[in-house]
Amino acid sequence: MRATRRAMLLAGLPQLAPAAKHPVLRAGPLQARLGSHGGLKELRYERVVLSDAACGEGCPELVLGGRTFRCDQPVRSRQSGQEAVFEYRVEHLDVTYTVSLRELPDTSAVLTQRISWASRQRYSGPVGLNLPRNLKLPAQSRRLFVPTREGIARRDPVTDSDRPTWLYAMAGGSGESTKLRLAAPVLSESSASGNLRLTLCSEPGFSTSFQVAGSSSPGRFGWTHTSGGDAGSTTVRTFYTVIHRGSDRRAYESLYDTALAGVRPGPAWLHDITLVNYDYLSKNGRGWFADIDALARLIPLKERHRVVSTLHGWYDFVGRYAFNPATKSLDRSWTAFPNVGSPAFLAHARGPKSLTATHWGWRKILDGLRPVEMSVEDLRRRMRYARERGFRCLLYFGDGLNAGDGLAGIHEPEKVLKWGGWVGPETAGKTYAQNPLHPGVRSFFKNYLRALLEEFGREVDGFVWDETFHIGAGQMGTDAVPGYADEAMMSLVDELRSATERHNSELAFLTSDIVGPSYQAPYALVAHGAYQDSMSGFHYWPYGLFPNLRNSLWSCNWYHQSTWNRNEQAVATYELPVAISNGYGDDLGVAEMNAEQVGRMMTLFRKLGDRRLELSWLERDGGATTFKGRPVPRA
Repeated sequence: MRATRRAMLLAGLPQLAPAAKHPVLRAGPLQARLGSHGGLKELRYERVVLSDAACGEGCPELVLGGRTFRCDQPVRSRQSGQEAVFEYRVEHLDVTYTVSLRELPDTSAVLTQRISWASRQRYSGPVGLNLPRNLKLPAQSRRLFVPTREGIARRDPVTDSDRPTWLYAMAGGSGESTKLRLAAPVLSESSASGNLRLTLCSEPGFSTSFQVAGSSSPGRFGWTHTSGGDAGSTTVRTFYTVIHRGSDRRAYESLYDTALAGVRPGPAWLHDITLVNYDYLSKNGRGWFADIDALARLIPLKERHRVVSTLHGWYDFVGRYAFNPATKSLDRSWTAFPNVGSPAFLAHARGPKSLTATHWGWRKILDGLRPVEMSVEDLRRRMRYARERGFRCLLYFGDGLNAGDGLAGIHEPEKVLKWGGWVGPETAGKTYAQNPLHPGVRSFFKNYLRALLEEFGREVDGFVWDETFHIGAGQMGTDAVPGYADEAMMSLVDELRSATERHNSELAFLTSDIVGPSYQAPYALVAHGAYQDSMSGFHYWPYGLFPNLRNSLWSCNWYHQSTWNRNEQAVATYELPVAISNGYGDDLGVAEMNAEQVGRMMTLFRKLGDRRLELSWLERDGGATTFKGRPVPRA
């Protein structure tokens, strides 16, 4: 996922023959004719010409120090089959522009445009990148399918007077002040007069601005590299234009044919889940068994596969997770909630009641908390207890990248990205978020996951990575370990999900993004869905629809009884699972619910029935917003 790793791939390009004066690339029904300078002179799909000379030829442009440099005088060029490479020199940058064509399995095809630059000196100023686009459908009437950040699918006509710039915001800048935001880096152009579509995609780890071409004005991809670089550093961006037929959903899926070609949908069982239970080592570890027994009494065996329970709080310390990085193995035994009696935690937990403070959930349960002796075998027993009774079981993977400066063997000053975070009975010292750009941080989590898979891969149905939203969109690294922390976090999620898939394709790896009005990074784009940390807040659901479209969207609500209406809204409007929990907040498991509480939980569970839960997006017609044809009330 990361730009620096892509640069390594470029270094391994085969020896290519010199390019013809006007290179011609072919891939199935797609043909591109390029100029000797690298511009796109013509793109043809079957007999349809998709390029317009009136919109120029689309040579890349770099902006340095307020000056725009057009890459149209290559120092060399070469071609191999379906790929042409052009090299330029722009100030202190050596620029490589690669154009390639590729067929896709369903008779569609993709034009890939990759721009990289290596610096011959250290630089600190931004580098703007513009890739003009002379591509458009040859139709008088065109429209856009726009997956907006608010979860609404817009379908806007394309006119010369109204060609807005849409922005997908992640790492780097865009050079745009637009407030029109995309949920994912996808934008699709179609026409009523033909069935071809042009769908634009880019890498979700980076910001991209999108604009489509007008009658005589080019569109463009845009980005700004804001972090500078050292001499020899390389930056790579890749943009895709997919030519295909099909629905709006098929257009959105083009992202997974191109930038996210290695990201498969999550396991099918995710769509069966209609009740999600989160257990934070409730009742000093006893609540798990009591609640599983209570659920077994309420739900027939043939329906229990629709219920998932998550084991949380099972480890020793946040940031260590009963894992020894030196031996790359889990401890055989440990103490969970070891810090429950520490002055720092007690002072935090007994603070003034506040809806926004993390200590509020402790007030009524604090006196009963005790350390709990745990072991690998005990954790295995808990998983088996749920699964042998027909329920699904997930394991809490971690509290984002959080750790504490009291953890010997884990804490290193250069790993600190920013201070602050969760304070609980399993934190040691001052909490901080680790820097995902640090190689030691990345290796810890990859080795930790490997140990979990080896130990529990046959006992569990997947993993939940909590508080992934702590690394927000736009988060930069540090002076000690610089770069784009948000892009590094997305690539780490991608690697962990991939490792989970390779171990067993039936295992799920979920994030806990909070993508909402204030926006955070949609890491779920490269995961198997989100168990988002939004307390089932109704106004958050729309923002999670597109990032999780192929998979599932759940939430953990520690206040599931005092805010029960949130469950009713989620089920009635979005057909989302009922969310319950134990061990924090309301601290009320199924075994402790009264008859009325059990009744309303089961009513919602029965309302969802045995249907396969599939996400969609919001439609807006005039002032009305609907989801699958049903009106969506205002949040």
